[in-house]
Amino acid sequence: MSNLSVGTITTTGSTTIVTGTSSKLNTGALIENEVSQNNVKADKIDIKVQENDLLIAGYEEFYGLAQNFQESLANLKSQTSFLDNGNAFAQRTGDLQSTGAIATSLINVSIEENAPIGDYTIVVEQKAEAFSVGSGNFVDKTADLNEVGSFTIGIDSKVAQQIDVVATDSLQDIADKINLTMGDSGVSASVLKVSETEFQLIIEGTETNEAMTISTLSGNVMQNLGIVDGADAFVPAQIIQNEQGSRVILNGATITRDDNAYDDLIEGLSFDVIEADAGSTITVSVDNDISSAKESILDFVDSYNAFREFAITNQQVNADGSIPEDAILFSDNFLETFNYQVSTLLSSATGEGLAGSLRNLGITFDNQNRLLVEKEADLDAALLDDFQSVANFFATGVTTDNDEFAIIGNTSTIEDLSFSVDIILDVNGDITTATVGGQSVFSIESGNRLVGNAGTAYEGMTFAYAGTTDATIAVTLSAGLADLLNNTIEGYTSPAGVIQEQITVLNDKNDDYTAEAAEIRERGEDIREDAIAKYAAMEAKLSSLNSLLNTIRALLGTNTDD
Repeated sequence: MSNLSVGTITTTGSTTIVTGTSSKLNTGALIENEVSQNNVKADKIDIKVQENDLLIAGYEEFYGLAQNFQESLANLKSQTSFLDNGNAFAQRTGDLQSTGAIATSLINVSIEENAPIGDYTIVVEQKAEAFSVGSGNFVDKTADLNEVGSFTIGIDSKVAQQIDVVATDSLQDIADKINLTMGDSGVSASVLKVSETEFQLIIEGTETNEAMTISTLSGNVMQNLGIVDGADAFVPAQIIQNEQGSRVILNGATITRDDNAYDDLIEGLSFDVIEADAGSTITVSVDNDISSAKESILDFVDSYNAFREFAITNQQVNADGSIPEDAILFSDNFLETFNYQVSTLLSSATGEGLAGSLRNLGITFDNQNRLLVEKEADLDAALLDDFQSVANFFATGVTTDNDEFAIIGNTSTIEDLSFSVDIILDVNGDITTATVGGQSVFSIESGNRLVGNAGTAYEGMTFAYAGTTDATIAVTLSAGLADLLNNTIEGYTSPAGVIQEQITVLNDKNDDYTAEAAEIRERGEDIREDAIAKYAAMEAKLSSLNSLLNTIRALLGTNTDD
C-alpha cells in the first residue's frame, strides 16, 4: 500500500497552498485557526467601532433636531446683533383705504419692521414731473433734415452738453446724439409717431422738478424744429409738461418734495406718489403682524415637539426591561441634561398680562412633555389684545436711562438683571473704566464696547456706548423665553458645543480603534506566513521520510508496515 498523498488545495488569506500532502492533516484549517485566534481582539474592536458609529448617528440626529429647534426661536428672540433682521414681533402689516380713487393707484406704500403703529391720512395734491417738450411734426423720421448747427442742452442739476448737427442728420439721428450725452446732460430724447404719417422729436429731463435749458451756438436747428424761439425760450405750445415737484398732505401737514419719494417722514413707513388726486383721502393703517407672530410661535411648538419625539424614543424601555434598538442615546448624560434644561425653562417661564405663562397662551404639556396648543383662542386673544406682553414673554427686553447705551450681543442665560454702570472716558472719548458697584465686571474692546467678564453675572453680554461724556447708566434686563432657550441650546449646537465635541471624541476613538485593529490583523498575516512556512517544512520532512520508507519497503520486497 502506497503512502503517497496528493493533498488538498487550500486558500488561506490571499495565498493558495496544498495542505496535508504527507501529514494528511488539514493544515489550512490549522493556519486559519491560529490567525483567527490572533484576530479575535480586532473583531471585538470592530464591534466597538460599530457601537460608536451608532452613537455618532444618534448625536448627529440630536444635533440636527436641536438646531432646528434653535432656528425656530430666531423669529421670537430679541434681535441685538446689527446683522439681525428683526423678529416676528417687529414685523408690521398695513391696510390702505381711500375715499375716492383706488389707493394703490395713487401711492405705493412700504412698511418696514418697527414702524410706528397707527393710522396716517394722505392726500396727493400733485405728482412730481420732469420737463418735456416736443418738436413740430415731420413726415419721415429718417430723412435728411438739411439742418446744420450746434446747441447745448441740459437740466439744472447736470452739465449742459453740446450737440452738433450736420445736414444729413435725421430726426432720429438728433435723438440718438442727445441720448449719447444723457448721463451728463440729464436729457433723454425719442421719436414718437403721433399719427399715421407724422413723427415728433420728444425731449425730456431725467429728473423731476428740474428746469431744462437749450442754448444755440450756431445755426437754428432747435428753432427750425419748432422747439425754441429765437431767444432759445421754449415755445409754449410745444411744451408737453412743465417741471414740478410733488405735494402731499400728511395728517393735515402740507409737504413737498422734488421727486415722488417720501421716505424720511416716518421711520419705517415710506411711500411713492403714483398719481395725484386731491379729491381722494388715503388712510394707511399700520399694525402688528399678528399672523407672522402666531406662525412663529406655532413653528416653535412644532420644532420642540419634533425634538421631543426623539427624546422620548431614547427614553423607552421594553416590557421585559430591555432597551429598544432605536434608543441609541438611552441614559445619555448630554441628552438628559438638555431635556432637563429645556423643560425647566418651558415650565417656569413667566410674563405679564395675557402672557403670564405658556398656559395663559393656550399652550400646555401632555403626559410625555410634548407641547400642545390646547386653547388656540387664548393665543389669538393674547396676540390681539396684549401683543406687547406676548413679545416680552418670548424676547428679552433691555431698558436703559441713556439712549446712547445699548446691548449689542447677548448669549447669557441669566433671567433678570438690574444694575448701574459707571463709565469714564479719556480725552479721546474712549472708555477707560466701566464699573458696577465699584467692581470691574467688563472688558473694554474697540474703545466703546463693554464685554461681560467670564464668571460674572454679565458674562455673555456686550454693550456699546456712543456718548461723549462720563455717565452713570441704569440698565434693566428681563430675559425672554426664546432668548433663554436659544442661548442654552447654543451650548449644544455651536461648533464648539458639547454635541460636536462628543462626535469628535467618538470619531477620534474610532480612528484609534481602526488603526489598532489594522495592526492586529497585520500581525495575523505575519502569523499566517510563519504558519505556512512551518507546515510546509513539516510536510517536506514527512515527505522525505515517506520516500525513505518506500525505499526500504522496496528493498525488503514488502508494501506492509509490519
